[in-house]
Amino acid sequence: MRLFFSLFVLFFLGLSGLTAALVALGVHFSHFDSVAWTEVSSWHSRPILVGSGLAALSFLASAGLSLTWHLFAGVLGRMTAGVTRKPSKAPRARSNRRTTV
Repeated sequence: MRLFFSLFVLFFLGLSGLTAALVALGVHFSHFDSVAWTEVSSWHSRPILVGSGLAALSFLASAGLSLTWHLFAGVLGRMTAGVTRKPSKAPRARSNRRTTV
């Protein structure tokens, strides 16, 4: 879950930054109407729809990558499950003898 959320935030921030840069370039160089990108009075305005699309795309990308990661980790874990490792040394017993000062 932590991997999914981290990837979601990373994808969402990256895509929204890229979108903001493209909108700024379009307004500056192509003289697009910037009012359409500042109007948020209704749910079907341009920023709301683009933000919803970015959230959906980020969700799908992070879900796909985290699922792939967990499947790969599971397959890799099953492949290395039969490998015997060198047993660790047993800890030395501690003395229960009390000392006086």
